[in-house]
Amino acid sequence: MKSFITLTFILVLTGNSFAQSADSYLADTSAIFTSIEQASLNPDAVYKLRLRKLPSNEIPEVVFTFKNLVWLDVSKNKLTEIPVSIGKLVHLEYFSASKNRLKSVPYTMGLLKNLKSLILNQNEIETLPKEIGNLENLEYLDLWSNEIDQFPASMSALKKLAVVDMRVINVNEPEQKALQKLLPKAEIIFSQGCNCGK
Repeated sequence: MKSFITLTFILVLTGNSFAQSADSYLADTSAIFTSIEQASLNPDAVYKLRLRKLPSNEIPEVVFTFKNLVWLDVSKNKLTEIPVSIGKLVHLEYFSASKNRLKSVPYTMGLLKNLKSLILNQNEIETLPKEIGNLENLEYLDLWSNEIDQFPASMSALKKLAVVDMRVINVNEPEQKALQKLLPKAEIIFSQGCNCGK
């Protein structure tokens, strides 16, 4: 039991440090635009965009015209969906939509072949699309505190995936083992001592 607690602690630390490094991956490469108005003045210069207090709790379609975006943060906006237009941002390497009200992830997310970090924590997501297996460069996947109870077999294709945060998700021991078999090279962080029944 002691070794299990130690291992869990190590995994949590590893996951946190990986998240921090992923978050700072492009931190110094360009200015972060924080409004649509500001970004629209020079759309070709928009590489990083952080949006808060979006009107109508939706991502404006103009965001998907910023063709050079590599870093997009739309956290804390009460979003109920991610538009399928997300698939147009083919250069995106980092995407965060944490702390929203999402229930699903669009299949077009699978078009983001350059994506390295996908942050979807603290939502209401129930399923992941099979197209998530197309994210060949994905290294970090943050799903903690969602409602996911099934994982597409296509996730086995995520060969670069290093860390998956699954804390506060109702995943029983057989399901944990199945997910670990699906992603043998990834460190999967579950809530400590979870033997959740369904």
